[in-house]
Amino acid sequence: MATLSKLAVFAGHGGIDPGAVSGKHKEKDYTLQVANALAKLWKSWGGEVVQNRTDDRDSGITAKCNLANNSKVAAVCEIHLNAGGGTGTEIWYGDGDSKSKKLAEAVLPMLVALGYRNRGVKNDKTCRFGYFGILRGTLEPAILAELCFIDSKDDMARFNAVKFAAALGEGLLAFFGLKKPADKAVATSAKTTAEKPVAATPAASPTELKVGDRVEVISAYASSASSLTAVHTASKGSKRTIIRIHPGTRYPYAFGAGAIITGFAKAAGLRKVGSSVKTASKERVHNVVSGDTLWNISLKYLGSGNRYKEIMTLNGLVSSAIRAGQKLRIPER
Repeated sequence: MATLSKLAVFAGHGGIDPGAVSGKHKEKDYTLQVANALAKLWKSWGGEVVQNRTDDRDSGITAKCNLANNSKVAAVCEIHLNAGGGTGTEIWYGDGDSKSKKLAEAVLPMLVALGYRNRGVKNDKTCRFGYFGILRGTLEPAILAELCFIDSKDDMARFNAVKFAAALGEGLLAFFGLKKPADKAVATSAKTTAEKPVAATPAASPTELKVGDRVEVISAYASSASSLTAVHTASKGSKRTIIRIHPGTRYPYAFGAGAIITGFAKAAGLRKVGSSVKTASKERVHNVVSGDTLWNISLKYLGSGNRYKEIMTLNGLVSSAIRAGQKLRIPER
């Protein structure tokens, strides 16, 4: 058999960005299950894989595009779950990209064969956001697969990460004109990261550190509150502000600049300096009206729709869903 091409397998969302949320279900957990299963399968077939994350950590669009392009992958597959009251599976491709459209058309039938309603192959020109960055910022054929609806009981009752991975893998093989290799040992089930026990860190004492405190980063820090290991050192020695506190997690103190979280640490990894700052001193308030979206609000106040996550972080939102009458604090521009 011909050698399999190198593949970029990207799990949507992660870290402080949970993606769509329905009850106890977080999109970031399920996308990671499928991405890890697909990567394992592709490697078992003899291919190479690059991943944006293999655990629960932050993941930006620019970094993903750079990873795919610098790694010279032959195709990009980004994995998501849908939300909004619908059912079924769909795949998006970049407007005007015929190769990506062919990739989407090769993969979608495999997903539909799992029993999901066919919502079609979709041009991102029709997306309410205007486009998907991962489809426009990568050089090779790229698709964004919305596997099913996280807020549909029927869709989630059928959810199986390994079956989704196999469907995606077979669709990719079809696109490359390759036959399915003999399967090697591949896990028959995938555990969501949410099911993995995380050793709890006691909540900080109110006299220790609090939101608004200015701190100096004095040791390695983590990319998310639930990360198993603190490995980052880029901001070591810098002065930051405590933005949020996540009691019961390994690294409960979220620090950053403005409303942007740049890391998570234990109290021992931070040293309080100066006086506390009033994080809301330059904030504005937006009264949500019917038809508003976080994207449009971000565009209006911050000059870019891509900064909507700053509004989510500042207001403690776990999803992008907002309602009329809601008051949202807006970070400084």
